[in-house]
Amino acid sequence: MLNLSKGTMETIIVSSLLIGYVGRYFSESHFYTTMALFKSEEGLDDTKVGLMLSTSYLVRFFAKLSYGLITERLGGKVTWVMCMTGAAVSSSLFTLGRSNIYYFTAAWCILQFFLAGAWVALVRVASAWVKESRRGIVMSILSLGLVLGDAVSRQIFGLFISSKPGVTWRESFVYGALGTILLNVPAFIFLSNSPLSAGYNDLKLKPSQPSPKGASSSSTNIGPHTRIRNLLSSPTFVLVLGLSFCLYSMREFLKSFTAQYLIDVYCNGSGQCSFSSAAASFGASGSTWFPLLGGASTLVAGYVKDMFAKHNRAFVLVGLLSVLVSSLSFLSSSGITLAKDSAIYFSALNGFGLFGPFTLLAGSFAMDEGGDSETAALASALIDGVGNLGAAISMLGKASLFSSADGSTDWARAFGLLAFLTLAAMATSILLLVQDWRKATKERPKDG
Repeated sequence: MLNLSKGTMETIIVSSLLIGYVGRYFSESHFYTTMALFKSEEGLDDTKVGLMLSTSYLVRFFAKLSYGLITERLGGKVTWVMCMTGAAVSSSLFTLGRSNIYYFTAAWCILQFFLAGAWVALVRVASAWVKESRRGIVMSILSLGLVLGDAVSRQIFGLFISSKPGVTWRESFVYGALGTILLNVPAFIFLSNSPLSAGYNDLKLKPSQPSPKGASSSSTNIGPHTRIRNLLSSPTFVLVLGLSFCLYSMREFLKSFTAQYLIDVYCNGSGQCSFSSAAASFGASGSTWFPLLGGASTLVAGYVKDMFAKHNRAFVLVGLLSVLVSSLSFLSSSGITLAKDSAIYFSALNGFGLFGPFTLLAGSFAMDEGGDSETAALASALIDGVGNLGAAISMLGKASLFSSADGSTDWARAFGLLAFLTLAAMATSILLLVQDWRKATKERPKDG
């Protein structure tokens, strides 16, 4: 082990996690930028692609729960290495020349199974190293891996498409896998499960919740099933799960199809145009602003959350979700009739309103609800797992509810339903705020 102070080592580990998580998206986000090419070359429609994506989210649901238990046994570092190398290797399945929707679905599900564990491993490692007072901003910085990875990979592959007009969607998986491995080299070298395993005195974190019979929630003799029962018995955690269901479904829908929406705006309903390299490049580069503004939102949300007392944390959610519902309502009223620049602007505004609340849930909120690193990892797995169920339903909605008779997407209806879902998330956030206040009142020492 390098002869470094614990603070320096913590900075190296957080930086390695951030860079590595950016690399995680190189194995995934390129597919959304080349989806129009994928559908065109393979002769697939929105219904088949939607079912493929929906199936993968069901796989991710079970994967998240599995990784919550895997990290309990193997630790965060081994899980991280397994997920990143597995994602890179499974990307090769798309280069074998097979042209069958069932094969594509199986290959995509295998890839998503490996990718699903990265965030759970990240939370396990980070919660062991980061003090409770800095969790909001540190987890927001780590969540930038999500938005930066998505944005950078989209931009790179957008330029790749425009510079090589004859490129196929299969080639993107090769370069994506290479990017994942290269960006994870620091994590492979420096990651450590905890300060104790790195040779430092262990960092004792104050538990957020006492476990049954007054024992510390960080006690190592508490099994994962007991930890899960403790989490699910908490009203605040159940509300966080409900929020995850809403926000994850919206995030995955917008992440998957913002590029397609911009392509439809660019082509103004012309079906043949949507398969052109120019349209694909516009969708890829324009959709980059969705995660970039999301990154700004993530930092704002983490900083403000740390400023507030814990029982006021839901104010951050309500404020940013009000931006999201306004933007979605405008897009619902406009459909694909917007000017190109306006479509990019409001798509970016969607990212600003959505990413901050979304990243808080499985990061800082998971640590709040879990307390110690083991329970925080399980909390994150449950929050992400329930969110993946919402994502599966949103993909089915894209395939059935939002498709017009001619096979195109009814964007006015899609954005309208997403706005309604945002209102439901705002109502849930208010309930969370009330529950946090009640909990704070009960825990406040009484005079005399």
